[in-house]
Amino acid sequence: MLHSGRRWLTLGRAARLLGLHPQTLRRRLDQQGAGGFEIFERKSANGKRLRYLRADEIRRAMGHVDKEEQ
Repeated sequence: MLHSGRRWLTLGRAARLLGLHPQTLRRRLDQQGAGGFEIFERKSANGKRLRYLRADEIRRAMGHVDKEEQ
């Protein structure tokens, strides 16, 4: 998803990339605040809380270096 010129990943996809279970990532984000990640949150039509994490922050957490930082 694109928002404010950034690419955002669902928590499920971010968890898969980080090697975590989605529920584990949700729990860690709830218990420890944002866990160092910027979170984009909105409500769906049926009242669910949808949360997304920035793709570039996930890549950095995985050890990838962006071209702009080199």
